[in-house]
Amino acid sequence: MTPDDLSKQSSLPTAQNALVFTTNEAFAEGFLVTFASALITSDLSEFNIYIGHDKTETIKSLWESILHLCERFNFPKERCRALPINYDQFKQYQAFENGTRQTYGRHYLASILTEPVFLYLDSDMLVLSDLSELVQLLPPDKLLAAVRDHGDSTHAEDPYTLDGQKDLEDRSPYFNAGLLLINTKKYQAIEPLKRFDELRTRIENVCYHDQTYFNILTKGQWHPLPSMWNSITLPNQPYPIQNENSLIGILHFIGSQKPWIRARLNAPSILWHIIASIIDLPTAHHMTSEYQALMKKHHKQNRLYLKLKLRTYQILNIEGRKMRRIKHALELHKLTPLLNEWLRKHLLDPAPKVFRQL
Repeated sequence: MTPDDLSKQSSLPTAQNALVFTTNEAFAEGFLVTFASALITSDLSEFNIYIGHDKTETIKSLWESILHLCERFNFPKERCRALPINYDQFKQYQAFENGTRQTYGRHYLASILTEPVFLYLDSDMLVLSDLSELVQLLPPDKLLAAVRDHGDSTHAEDPYTLDGQKDLEDRSPYFNAGLLLINTKKYQAIEPLKRFDELRTRIENVCYHDQTYFNILTKGQWHPLPSMWNSITLPNQPYPIQNENSLIGILHFIGSQKPWIRARLNAPSILWHIIASIIDLPTAHHMTSEYQALMKKHHKQNRLYLKLKLRTYQILNIEGRKMRRIKHALELHKLTPLLNEWLRKHLLDPAPKVFRQL
């Protein structure tokens, strides 16, 4: 069954929730791990799944992988559909660095789907807790639930200007749009795509694309979710920023250095590669040797020597990349027990042999 075959079906079986992604072949590796992690960890019996894609691009090989994962993890393929999106309707909006406007597609999908609850996830996430529990957190009187942004937690911190003005005192909470839990009926009632178009001529210095638009549009109308449901992780952090010691619901790999691009010796990246290995993603096998080299180097480092070297740099007031590497190496040694416990909490399957060295 091809994506076109499914998109021509009149409707999917009745469900309370829609789990929604937008992706393309270029982002396939990240999406497939996100998708698989949701199938592995969650009770999706009350979900239909939609994958939005550019109508001008083929996703044949990606769709075959999606159907394979549905079969492997016992999700009915008739509850999964690929939906083509005409991205020309968003060509007047600023594109991402890679030239796409992919995330704008989530607003088109939210405007046409009929499930009462619409859950959107970015394709650089890792689902570690049950999404059926997450959807229960949307209050019936709220249009939207999301997690407050870690970097720009208020409207004052997003550099956009509205009608030529910037309110630096605006402390209204500001959310990260990597995860959106939406009341579909309330969302469609405010016609966001029409409102976006009205806002477009009034907003300047838009750095975060549709996230900025949607934050302006829903200011005061959204409900804050616990940070565990969109826990930010950066490439040089050995654990998620917001949840050093607590259980994570969803990991979000922000930034350009995604875990399928570069191997990094930290718990979030290792978890990503564990799931990639479980689903036999070629990238996971290709990067095994990189992880082996990183672990070998990590175990050979002498903590006392590193401490003395760090102290010498501090006395000489030397800053830079070498000092940061020493600090990170020492941090990894210090946090190894924490990382082991963190991995044990989230382990979905026995880790591949290469990871057990931690």
